[in-house]
Amino acid sequence: MLPVDRGGPRRPHHRAVEQVQPAKGSGPDVRVLGDAAHQPGFDQAFWATIIATFNTTGHFEDSSTGIAKQRGATLVGAWNYCLRQGLVTGRAIADPNSDQDKYNAWKNAYDSETFDITSIFIVHMWDIAGKPLGDDDSPAMRPPRLDYADEEIYDILRRYQGPGAVAYSEAKKRMGLYYVMEKYNAISRNL
Repeated sequence: MLPVDRGGPRRPHHRAVEQVQPAKGSGPDVRVLGDAAHQPGFDQAFWATIIATFNTTGHFEDSSTGIAKQRGATLVGAWNYCLRQGLVTGRAIADPNSDQDKYNAWKNAYDSETFDITSIFIVHMWDIAGKPLGDDDSPAMRPPRLDYADEEIYDILRRYQGPGAVAYSEAKKRMGLYYVMEKYNAISRNL
């Protein structure tokens, strides 16, 4: 069982963005270019707006946050699943329709790198189960094992990114990192 750790303050994280000419009468359209490039202050200013809006209106505009880039709705769904399965303890089941509960999960990821990193495991376990009550109708996979084939690893990485078309290309990008890490993990497992 993994206990919940609330952790301490976080360091800021930045992503480069591109401002796109909006359609007449609409607001600005911002596209994320990637985590490797930097535009200082963008994420922090964006996240500060989300926090201020919620504190003022009680409305939560979900977005990804933290070094693991997790959304409030994803965190609520994943933690609820793992709590119900007995994989984790230490928190109550959250209401996936509650802006307050989604904001609380999002704010935990924003404030605590420990919670953020721990939640990667939680989200992966939910992904493997097919994201019950989530945003993806992928079938459940076989239980976690050290002998997953590359296609299974790719599918887990794709599910982590979400159900959209971008998730497929993002998962392909992450396979290279997986191969590097697996090379050394396999050595430590004596495979």
